[in-house]
Amino acid sequence: MAVPVQMTNDSSSVSKMSAVARNYWTDPFLRYFIRKTSRRAPLINRGYYIRLKAVEYAVSRFISEVSSSPAWQIVSYGAGFDTTFFRLASEDRLANGVFYEIDLPNVVKRKSEIIMDSPELRILVGHCDKPDRKMNGCTCIITSKYRLVSIDLNDVESLQSQLQDVGIDVLQPTLFLSECVLTYLDQSRYDVRF
Repeated sequence: MAVPVQMTNDSSSVSKMSAVARNYWTDPFLRYFIRKTSRRAPLINRGYYIRLKAVEYAVSRFISEVSSSPAWQIVSYGAGFDTTFFRLASEDRLANGVFYEIDLPNVVKRKSEIIMDSPELRILVGHCDKPDRKMNGCTCIITSKYRLVSIDLNDVESLQSQLQDVGIDVLQPTLFLSECVLTYLDQSRYDVRF
């Protein structure tokens, strides 16, 4: 199941690039993750535009509500090659926040390599003592503002401890983002409480 799920990241990223290429929105960071372009149907472009605007709205509203909080976090499950963190960081909107991106090992490895190969993206994620740090057998990035990690969401028994291991604090104001990852999980296994 992991390979077909990972392929959704690639397909989704190409669709986002199609919409950006047709000026539905501007994303100066997507080009680092997507080299291949492919024209999608207008309906697909509009669908991705609507999804982007919905996520932007939720994130902006959350940040405005927690702006006076000493610490807060955004956790994106199944983040793939999403660029929300980079857009927020470039606009200096993460003053007291930490942005977590969680995905499968292969996706995290690829994203980590792209970030470490790009001076612009490395500056935005901040200083990383060990960019090749291993966690759950996967390369990840851990900085003061950005955490890119691989966590198997189907491993319900250790999910909570894994989230805590990467620094997620359930006592802080938290926004959880999950666009489509939940459709790939076995819902009957989830009775996790934080």
